[in-house]
Amino acid sequence: MNPNKNVDIPKIKKYIFKILCFIVLFGYGYLLMELLFTKKLNLLGLYKLIIDVLEGNVWAHLWYLYMLVGLYIITPLLRYFIKNANKETIKFTMLSLFIVAIIIPTFNEIFNMHISEFYLESFKYIFIYMLGYFLGQTDIIKDKVVYICGIVGIIGYFILLYFLGNDSQTNMFVLFESVLIFRLMSSGKLKIKDNKLINLISKYSLGIYLVHQFYLNLLYKVLNIFPDILPIFVGEMFILILVLILSLLTSAIMYRLPIIKKLYT
Repeated sequence: MNPNKNVDIPKIKKYIFKILCFIVLFGYGYLLMELLFTKKLNLLGLYKLIIDVLEGNVWAHLWYLYMLVGLYIITPLLRYFIKNANKETIKFTMLSLFIVAIIIPTFNEIFNMHISEFYLESFKYIFIYMLGYFLGQTDIIKDKVVYICGIVGIIGYFILLYFLGNDSQTNMFVLFESVLIFRLMSSGKLKIKDNKLINLISKYSLGIYLVHQFYLNLLYKVLNIFPDILPIFVGEMFILILVLILSLLTSAIMYRLPIIKKLYT
């Protein structure tokens, strides 16, 4: 997104191609595995898998890959806008997107309202995509604003969780928490760049994302192991750490496969 970086059309095409390869490999692969487990493998089933992958009817966590393709497609337009628009235009655009794509859906969700849903779902991700760039520009979004947003996000999230039982990951409070974490990480204030574990997870993060749902489904649907086998917080942490370790090991093995390694790099 940074207009000062060399991200030309050929490079964007390369990124899109790699993501599409991951969609085919893992989208089709997971659905094929389901057919094998349910013993419904036949020509009609294989044809339906192709349609499902094209329509995005794959395992839920892979939705992000489809969205990422769309974001890369509009990246040249967004980069041009950021480079040429003045600060007032950028602020107005970001504020408008924030209201339309974040505030209105949050109010609808919390208060069970039905404010005219004239906004498009994709606006949310366009806003977050652009926000990531502006969070790196401390002259545009000051640290004080980020910290206030982070505190509001943490308090708001736990109020929703405790009083309304709402654990949604898409409302504005989760966004505010993410803004705080992003700024802390990108600013270097947490000094994690030399942390070997963080660097290891970062190296294999794409693979962890791609396979973690497999292990969650294995635990929940096959082995019937759920977080409530232990006190809730302990159980959640146990599942998180177990799935992270298994996904990390799987990702490290995948990285050594020639076809996957080429897509990774």
